[in-house]
Order: sequence, then structure tokens, then C-alpha cells
Amino acid sequence: MTHDWSRYWRSPDRPLEAMHAHFERHVYHRHSHETYSFGVTEHGAQAFTCRGAAHTSAAGMVMAFNPEDPHDGHAANALGFTYRMVHIGPPW
Repeated sequence: MTHDWSRYWRSPDRPLEAMHAHFERHVYHRHSHETYSFGVTEHGAQAFTCRGAAHTSAAGMVMAFNPEDPHDGHAANALGFTYRMVHIGPPW
């Protein structure tokens, strides 16, 4: 049984979105955002590829993506990871 969950919030009038999630089995396939994206891993570790290199974000580490930076992501081990992410539109 998976214990994946996510909570998502979007501003109704600003280019601002936020997410808090825990994933054990969920996989993000290669994608990008039109926003600046900043995240922090709270627990566990997330593995991802961005800018042609493999990365791991462990608990306490911060991730930053520019608009249109292609990236993917998945749990680095069976325990999964918990993280928070904010997406901020370039005009802001």
C-alpha cells in the first residue's frame, strides 16, 4: 500500500502556487514549469535529473529551478520523501 499524498494551493489572482507532498511511489516524468520554483525536502530523499545531471535532495536541502528547466523526480529509496514547493510566476 502506498502512502502518497499531496496538498496543493493556487492563488486566485497572483502567479503563485504551493504544494506540500509525500511520495513513495509517485514518479514525475520529465516536465518543466513556466515559473521559478523553489522547494525544500523535509524528510527522506528525492532523486531527480536537471540541467543534464543527476541530483539528490535530502532532508534540509533546497532545490531551485528556473522557468522552463526540464526535470523529473522520484523517491531515492523505498521510504519516500516529503517536500514543500512554491512556484512563482516571472512577472512577480
